Amino acid sequence: MNKKTNNNPKIIALTKLIKEILHIDDQALWAVSGMTSLELQDVPSNTNDTEITTRKDIVKLLDQTSNKFVKSIVKNSSSPVTIQLNTNKHNFTIHGDPIIHGRYDSLKPTQIPSLWDALVSVHCNDVTALCTPLEWELLVAILTGKDDLIDLLKNILRRRGYDGRLVVRLLREGRVDQETEETVWKILESRI
Repeated sequence: MNKKTNNNPKIIALTKLIKEILHIDDQALWAVSGMTSLELQDVPSNTNDTEITTRKDIVKLLDQTSNKFVKSIVKNSSSPVTIQLNTNKHNFTIHGDPIIHGRYDSLKPTQIPSLWDALVSVHCNDVTALCTPLEWELLVAILTGKDDLIDLLKNILRRRGYDGRLVVRLLREGRVDQETEETVWKILESRI
């Protein structure tokens, strides 16, 4: 697991809230994903919604619990294991065993062991948020055709470097189509 320190106070508030809402500890399978993951890793992004990826059994527990922090729970009709939670300050979308659909492929993050081995631990004071790695977020952006995000992540990864072995494992374990794999490498190896 990669480690990073970030003085963003949002980490403290979000991580405590996530653990309280999900009733989980550091050994549970969960990660901040999407734009909030990028923000916590110092990638310029702006979002009011925090996405969390976890297992569907954890999400189903939310139906059965009442929580002092949660103002409302809305089930997503298109995905019964996705719940939207609204608190006084934050909106959460919690995906249980999500499937990310793209033009050629569909990825199931909870079934890709390398993703969970490569989570980035972002520390602030004594609190840790687990975030999906930038390489994963690039793969998802490519799969879903988010060109602006692809360009941003390409430039960030070019400056910071990327883990080529992780990219190979994500592509292989995700069983992506050859065209998707070629696109990922083309973007990572391009020089503007």
